[in-house]
Amino acid sequence: MWSALPALGLFVAQLPAPANGTPLNAPPPIVDALRAAAEQIHFAGQCVELHPQMDPDGGYRPREAMFRTAVDDAVGIWGGQVDPDSHPVGGSAERCSKESVAAALTAADSDLQDEVRDFAEVARTMARGVWIGPMKLCGEQVVSATVSFAPRVGAPRLDIALAPAARPVLARLSAETLERHLDVRFNGTVVARPRMNAQLTGGVFYLMGPGKPVLKRLGAAITTPC
Repeated sequence: MWSALPALGLFVAQLPAPANGTPLNAPPPIVDALRAAAEQIHFAGQCVELHPQMDPDGGYRPREAMFRTAVDDAVGIWGGQVDPDSHPVGGSAERCSKESVAAALTAADSDLQDEVRDFAEVARTMARGVWIGPMKLCGEQVVSATVSFAPRVGAPRLDIALAPAARPVLARLSAETLERHLDVRFNGTVVARPRMNAQLTGGVFYLMGPGKPVLKRLGAAITTPC
């Protein structure tokens, strides 16, 4: 769970690329692969819904699940830049046939393999440290990170205050992730998937959910020099 404390900063639309190796903008090959897969998956799904016999081997459901997982992983880093709602719908159902469904699923396989490969390359840059989406949190970017207790919900929380230079980055990320989750990674593992309910412009916020031991480890890692 995220919460923004009083906002003090300003939203900055144009930001330089971070020095941590992970792009703030979703890489075009990942966006393109997801959009291409979406077109094929949507077309095949439309056909199979109308004519189940066109998918005798049951190949549609596992591909659709793989696609949703790939989109969910990408949204956890780049938010609305890879939102499935922005993907084009596939071709007309008038083109449905057993052959066209099989061809669409084969094409979706190729697109998803490309996306998984490219996403793995990005994930490797996030194998160490604490990350919020594509943003790495460490020493000079953070003013403080302290575990406290939220009496209203009866749970621990990690209060984080960012340095002025880092605030516009989080403002942008939170704006692009409104009403979606933003992954928090620690040493390559997703430890929380808070839902962004507001843009975080002030650089002061808190994280809840992983439990006090994990929050303490996150706090220690966040304040470690980059």
